[in-house]
Amino acid sequence: RDELIHRLDHLVSGMTIGAGIDDCDITPLISKQQLSKVSSMCEQASASGLKSIHGGKALDRAGNFMAPTVFVDVPIDAPIAQNEVFGPVICVSDFSTPSHAVSMANGTDFGLASGVFTKDVNLALWTADQLWSGQVYVNGWFVGSVETPFGGVKQSGYGREKGREALDGYLQTRNVGFKIRSPE
Repeated sequence: RDELIHRLDHLVSGMTIGAGIDDCDITPLISKQQLSKVSSMCEQASASGLKSIHGGKALDRAGNFMAPTVFVDVPIDAPIAQNEVFGPVICVSDFSTPSHAVSMANGTDFGLASGVFTKDVNLALWTADQLWSGQVYVNGWFVGSVETPFGGVKQSGYGREKGREALDGYLQTRNVGFKIRSPE
């Protein structure tokens, strides 16, 4: 836990912030409204006593930039852990067993994506099978290609983009049933 938090702090401290065309690590949020939403979620988390080791506020610069933010010791029932932030915010929560971690991850109304980081292939496969999200990434983020379907479950949406599954949105499946009389 402590090593993870130290590494996150080091990683986030070195991130570049700017326009996507400049190949920066953190780019602006899509709109002023989204920046306000993410900033408000972070302010509420801080006001409720959650500790951020980095960021937590919108940046004072032109554009819709949010500071990369790391909250630690986040209870799973905290609003910032229960909702999709869609901003550069990560929450660190402790767990005691793999089953406990899966229960925490599945214990929200959302399920767009989840990630598993482990050297144990069997544990990775077990965890991926137990997680209820549209994508499960193992030992990386956005692992896949244009051929792999993308989409969420629960309140994170339905349907799929990319892959063969995306074609379902262009289809109207019909069923024609016949009752065949047996010969008399």
